[in-house]
Amino acid sequence: AEALERFRREQRILAGLNHPSITRLFDAGEDGQGRAYLAMEWVEGETLETRAAGADLRERVRWLAEALDALNAAHQSLVVHLDLKPSNILVDAGG
Repeated sequence: AEALERFRREQRILAGLNHPSITRLFDAGEDGQGRAYLAMEWVEGETLETRAAGADLRERVRWLAEALDALNAAHQSLVVHLDLKPSNILVDAGG
C-alpha cells in the first residue's frame, strides 16, 4: 500500500510538470493484475553521457544549460529529482 501511494504521488507530480525538456506523462494507472504503470512520451535519443563523448564543448554546454533549465522548472514546482545523472538525461536527434 505504501509503494502504491508513492507511485500515485509521483504520477501527480509528473502530470503537473510542463517543460519542453521534461518528458510528458500521457497516462498512468494499474493493469488488470494490479501492476502500476506510467505511459510517458517516447524520446528517441542517446544518454547525455554517451552523446557528450563525441561532442564539442559548445554542444556539451548547450545540453547542460537545457538540462539545468528543466531542473530549475522542476525545482520551481517543488520537485527534487533523486537520481539525476548524465545517464538519465536523453539527447534527441535535434540536440
